[in-house]
Amino acid sequence: SSQEEVDQLYRKLELTIVSLEQLDTTPLMRLILFVTKMDQEKYVDKTWTNLQNILNDVIKKLSSIQSNEVVAREQAKLQAAVDALIKIPERIQNVKGNILDYKTIQLTWDAQNDISYYQIYRLDTKKNKWIKNITTETNSIKISGLKTGVKYSYRIMGVKIGEDKTLIKGKASSTISLKPLLQGEAKLTLKQNEKTKFVLTWSKVDGATRYLIYRKSTQEGWKKILTLDGNTTVYTTASMIPDTY
Repeated sequence: SSQEEVDQLYRKLELTIVSLEQLDTTPLMRLILFVTKMDQEKYVDKTWTNLQNILNDVIKKLSSIQSNEVVAREQAKLQAAVDALIKIPERIQNVKGNILDYKTIQLTWDAQNDISYYQIYRLDTKKNKWIKNITTETNSIKISGLKTGVKYSYRIMGVKIGEDKTLIKGKASSTISLKPLLQGEAKLTLKQNEKTKFVLTWSKVDGATRYLIYRKSTQEGWKKILTLDGNTTVYTTASMIPDTY
């Protein structure tokens, strides 16, 4: 639509407000017809802010005379027509998360048509504020470099770039939270070295920075006896009393 058509729309909105004060819905019906016929593809996106302000004024007037069923019905039609005109991206649905390893997660969601890209937001827990984290043009993304054992919360939003580079943002998705953890198991093997000594070996767990050795006795139960570096995968016990551990 040309700028002249958009300006004409503004004038119709202003006239509609005046008419509604007298409970005259005819201009409102004409306005809806005008909006419906506007070219969605050529609509000037930068005018949306002004259009929204005037539309809000119309809605306020409509709210003051809600008892009029005709007005209420036409109000819904007007909102639907304007929503169709600006084509705001819909809310992102079906967001899912998967922990890939101790520092990497993957997010997926239902793809949307007629958007330019997806904006991923992450919650800054210190400031309690959502911040822009990363963008992608596909409905799946891997996020790495995270801290093990820390919970991360994300929201996703569809964004459309208008003809004049104006950004039209949809509603953010529901929140999804994930906590990267160590994946895999330290598979343990125990061999007797001497009569009272044993050698423990285990498989390395990717991302582990240390290993904790626990021992169970008949008197004390399970008790941590040693902490080893993450590069260590073997440990020889000291002499132990038979039939005790």
